[in-house]
Amino acid sequence: IDTAPIDAHFLGAMLLSKWLVAALAGALSPLVLSGSRAQSAGLAALLSTCSNDLAFGMPIVVAVLPSLAPQVVLLAALQNLLVNPVCLLLLDVGATRAPRATAVDTDGRGGAGTSGACAAPAVASVSECHGRSERVAAWRGYTRLGASG
Repeated sequence: IDTAPIDAHFLGAMLLSKWLVAALAGALSPLVLSGSRAQSAGLAALLSTCSNDLAFGMPIVVAVLPSLAPQVVLLAALQNLLVNPVCLLLLDVGATRAPRATAVDTDGRGGAGTSGACAAPAVASVSECHGRSERVAAWRGYTRLGASG
């Protein structure tokens, strides 16, 4: 591998800018996103720093400045190696600390007939919603299991 066309200062500056954008997005995220602070910070940082450099940027870079093409590939690898794991860790920490809400089908129409915490999609758990306990398994939607009338 020929490392001559790679400018370490350019890569360092780009990586630093990705970290600064991630930190700024994470700091401002509680103002716009709901959920735990860590979860909203991780999501905002991930969404603000993950660009599709290789699919969209690479053809433009190759057409305009072909000497920067190896640096675009290295920057994408550094993003996946150094920035994304921290964002994903924040998402995971926020998800484990957040109280789990469970969706319960109380109206018998296949959706959640309640509002608030009982209407949010959840992962398998047991919850008290409107005075009755039901086992609910929901993943991106509402699934009714063993509801008693």
